[in-house]
Amino acid sequence: MTVAEALGRVREIRVTDDAATVLRTVAAEIGRLSGGKIAVASYSGAEDGGRGVFQIHSDLETLPQGRIQCTDTSNELRGVFCELAEDGTGHLAATHIRFLFSFCTYLLRDLAYEDISVVLNGKFFKATFAWNRPTYDFFLTQEGRIQRNLNRDTYVRRLAESGFTHLEINGLAFPEGHESGPAGEAYPMFYTYCPALDQFVASKLNSGLYSPERLSEYLVYLKKNAQLAREYGLVPGLLCFEPRSVPEEFFDRYPMLRGARVDHPFRSFKPRYNMTIAHPLVREHYAEMVQRLMEAVPELGFLSVWTNDSGAGFEHTQSLYVGRNGGAYL
Repeated sequence: MTVAEALGRVREIRVTDDAATVLRTVAAEIGRLSGGKIAVASYSGAEDGGRGVFQIHSDLETLPQGRIQCTDTSNELRGVFCELAEDGTGHLAATHIRFLFSFCTYLLRDLAYEDISVVLNGKFFKATFAWNRPTYDFFLTQEGRIQRNLNRDTYVRRLAESGFTHLEINGLAFPEGHESGPAGEAYPMFYTYCPALDQFVASKLNSGLYSPERLSEYLVYLKKNAQLAREYGLVPGLLCFEPRSVPEEFFDRYPMLRGARVDHPFRSFKPRYNMTIAHPLVREHYAEMVQRLMEAVPELGFLSVWTNDSGAGFEHTQSLYVGRNGGAYL
């Protein structure tokens, strides 16, 4: 008997009512192959559900006792446990839910044609990498996001199928960024890359600098990407170019907070400056933006910062775009 034949005897796929979204996504995938119905109920997982019941667990601890010995609680233990009997009874559980959907794809596309013996007595499949994420995601958050007929759901699903565990979600909701410049200047196009924190939320310091409507649209786009990440068990996060330049209107309000010049002199027709990161008010500004963003999207799992590109840079450096000029508080 093959794994696929055993899965064909699954009559019920069971998940808990408080399970993460991806567990239901995986249940639907298995249900399409087996024809089994999906049951959402409160249960401890301490006992088998009965003949033909395939249970998907939120973690290894909810497996029936004795299924797998998991005393190592460090990050070294990572992977998925799968057990399947000939009558369709089985269990599926992961150390981290970000591994579930890719394993489900492996189970249904590759293991399906193997003999049932590979999972009959239960087997722990170790994940090779703890993290596997796009870096500078062209399609979801950069220039590729505006191509015709791009389906974000299909794209995120493909990443999850391929074994990715994390996902960048900060993209702009419009083809062009809010930044403007002199006629004929190409520099504003660079602000579509790795949008900064202030494109999604505002602090007390920069309140009103960008229109609330525009920020709201960008935040909705980011939240939608986070929702797609949840559906497939991926960890959503941000890749930002920081500290980014801000409109000159900001320095009309706070001239003492002008930081380094960070525009590329070969591509810009006017200079652009960021806030001086040495000033306590600016540090509070960044802390407040991070806090507000985490409140808006609490499942955020990482923040990666790239510096010295596309209108971003530090005052400390004497090379690349930025000069030695910086704030008086440096």
